[in-house]
Amino acid sequence: MLKGTGFRFPSRLEWLFSLKTFIASMIALYIALKLELPRPYWAMASVYVVANPFVGATRSKAVYRAVGTAIGAAAAALLLPRFVEEPLIFSAIVALWSGLLVFASMHDRSARGYLFVLAGYTMPLVALSAVDSPYTVFDIAVSRTEEITVGIICASVVGSILFPVKLSSSLADRASGWFADATKFGQICLSGNDQKADMPTLRRRLVTLSNSLEFVVSQLSYDHVTPLAIKQAQQLISRMQLFVVIGSALIDSLSQLKRENRAIPADLQKAIDLVTQRFENGGSSRNSLRHLRHDVATLARECLAAHAPDSANLAGVFRRLRQFTDVWEDCLTLEAALREPNPSWRGALRHWRVSTPKPYRDTPVLVFSAASAVLAIFVACCLWIYSGWTDGALGVTLAAVSCCFFATADDPAAQITQYFVAVCCSLVIAGIYVVAVLPHTQDFAMLVIIFCVPFVLIGTVLPRPRFAVATALTAVHTATFLSIQGIFDINFDSFLNLNIAGVVGLLFAIIWMRLTKPFGPDLLVARHTRQSWSDIATAASLRPIANQRLFAARVLDRLMQSLQRQTSSGNNKSHPSSESLRDARIVFSVLDLRRKQRRVTQDIQTTLEGVFRNIESYFDTCVRHRHRKPVPAALLASIDNAMSEISFPKSGVASGGRERAKARSEIAFYLADLRVALVRGDNGEVN
Repeated sequence: MLKGTGFRFPSRLEWLFSLKTFIASMIALYIALKLELPRPYWAMASVYVVANPFVGATRSKAVYRAVGTAIGAAAAALLLPRFVEEPLIFSAIVALWSGLLVFASMHDRSARGYLFVLAGYTMPLVALSAVDSPYTVFDIAVSRTEEITVGIICASVVGSILFPVKLSSSLADRASGWFADATKFGQICLSGNDQKADMPTLRRRLVTLSNSLEFVVSQLSYDHVTPLAIKQAQQLISRMQLFVVIGSALIDSLSQLKRENRAIPADLQKAIDLVTQRFENGGSSRNSLRHLRHDVATLARECLAAHAPDSANLAGVFRRLRQFTDVWEDCLTLEAALREPNPSWRGALRHWRVSTPKPYRDTPVLVFSAASAVLAIFVACCLWIYSGWTDGALGVTLAAVSCCFFATADDPAAQITQYFVAVCCSLVIAGIYVVAVLPHTQDFAMLVIIFCVPFVLIGTVLPRPRFAVATALTAVHTATFLSIQGIFDINFDSFLNLNIAGVVGLLFAIIWMRLTKPFGPDLLVARHTRQSWSDIATAASLRPIANQRLFAARVLDRLMQSLQRQTSSGNNKSHPSSESLRDARIVFSVLDLRRKQRRVTQDIQTTLEGVFRNIESYFDTCVRHRHRKPVPAALLASIDNAMSEISFPKSGVASGGRERAKARSEIAFYLADLRVALVRGDNGEVN
C-alpha cells in the first residue's frame, strides 16, 4: 500500500477481473466495427458500465441497462419529430421525462432502480444528438440500442465463461466481515459501558454494511440462487438490523441499572458472563443455546426472588439479554445458510415485528430532488438554445446524466465533482491518443495493443468501492471521447470543441446542485428525527393503524437510513444515533403496549391510556417546536404509576388467570423499556 493515499497494488483477482473486462470490451468493439454500427465505441464503453467482478451483478445490471436504454431511445424517437419545432416545449418534455424517471428510481432501492435512471438519461442522450436532423432520430435510437446491447452481451458472456465468480460467495464474505464488528459491539453492550467513544462509529459500520447487503440481495436472482437462499439472506439482513437495536436497548438498560443501583446483582452478572462467553466463542449449536437459555432463566428466577423491590427493571434486563442472545444466534445460523441454505431453519428470536421489510420514503425530499433535476435540465437546455452553441448538446447531455445519476446522493455536488474530475482525466488520456497514437494505427490488432495498458490499469481499480464510480466514468468517457468522428478518423479540433461543451455542462451541474441542494445529510437526519416523533405521537394516539407490522417496519427502515448518515462526534449516551435508536424503541414499545392492552383488566387499560395521552402530548410538542424538549415529570410519573398498578393489580391475579398474568408481565417490560428510553434520551432531565 502507498502510505497516506489509501491505495494498494492490485490483487490477483483484480488483475483477473480487469483482463476479463478488457477482453469483453475488445470483443464488443470488434463486433460493433464488423456490423458497421455508427458509434462502435459505445459497445466498448457499455462493457465498463456493466462490468462487475460477480456474475449475478453483471447480469442484473446488463438486463436493466438494456431495457432502460430501449425505453429511453424509444421515447426519443417518438417525441423528437413531434416537438422539434418547439424547442422550449421539447426542453420541458426532456426535463420532465428525466425527472419523473429519476423519481421512480428513488422509490426503488433495489438493483431495478438502475432501469429507471437509464431510461431517464438515455432519452436526452439520444434526442439531443439528433436535434439538427430530427428524422434520423429513429436510426440513432436503434443503433444506440444495438451498440449498448452488443456491449452488455459481451460483458455477460465473458464474465460467465472466464473464471466466473458467484455473487452469493461475495455476500457470504461480506456478511462474515460484519461479524468481526458485531462481536466487538456485542461485548460493549454486555459490559453496559455507554461512554465508549468508538461505539457510534462501530454501530454506523454495522448499519452501513447491513444496508449495503440489501442491494446485493436484490441481484441474487441473476446468480441462479434458489428462492429459499434469497429469503434467508433477507432474513439475515433483518436480524442484523435488529441486533443493533436490541444491543442498544441492552446497553441502556444496564447503564440505567448501574446508575440506580450502583452495582449489578451477582446473578445478573453471571448471566451476562455466560452470554459474553458465547459471543467470544462464536458457537451456534442449538443444544448449547438451550443450555444457555436454561442457565440464564434459572439465574433470572434467583435474581428476581432476591431483589423483589426492583424485580420489574431486572426482569426487563433479563428479557433483553434473552433477545440479544437469540438475535445473535439467528445471525450466526443465517450466515451459515448463505453458503448452504437450510430448509428447516427456524428463528430463535420470535416477535410479531420480525422479518417484515417496508421501505421508508421521504416523499417531499424525493419530489424536491426530482424537481431540482427537472429544472437543471430545462435551464441547461435553454442556455444551449439561446447561446447558439452548435456542439453544446453534449454539455446538456452530461448535465442531464449527472443530475439523474446522482439525484439520490445526500451531497450530489460532491459526486458530480468526482464525475467532472473523471471526465477531465478521460479528456487528457483521449487527447493523447487522438494526437499521438491513433493517427498511426493501421488495424484492429494494433488498436487492441495501444488500448491495453490504460484500460487494464483502470480496470484493476474498478472493483474497489472507494474508486468504483470515478474509474468507471474514466473508462467509459475515455472510450467515447476517442471516437467522436469514427474510430479511425479523428479530428482534434472537433474533438476539443465538442468535449469542452461536456466540461461546461458538468460545471453547470455542480453549480446548480450547490445552489439547490447544499444541505448534506443533516437535513435528512433532522427530518427523520421529527418524523419519528410524529410516528410516536401517532402510535400513542390510539387512532387505528391499518397495519401495525408495516408501520413498525417503516420505522425500522427509517432508523437504518438515519444511523448511516449520522457521523457527528460525541460519547455513545448523548450521540444523535443513540437518540434515534431510543425514539424507535419508544415507537416499538408503544405499539407492543397497544397490542397487549386488550388482554388486561379495564382499570389497567385506563391507566395505560393515560400514559399514551402523555406520550402523545409530549412528542406533539417536540414536533411543533422542531427540537427535543425535556421529558415532562408527569409523563414519567404516569409510567411509574402504571408499573406500580401492573405489579400490584387492584383486581387480583386470580381474576385473569395465567394468560392475563403473562400479559401484565409483558406490559411491565414494555413500560420499563419505555421509561429507560425516555430518561436516557433526555439525559435524566425532567421538568
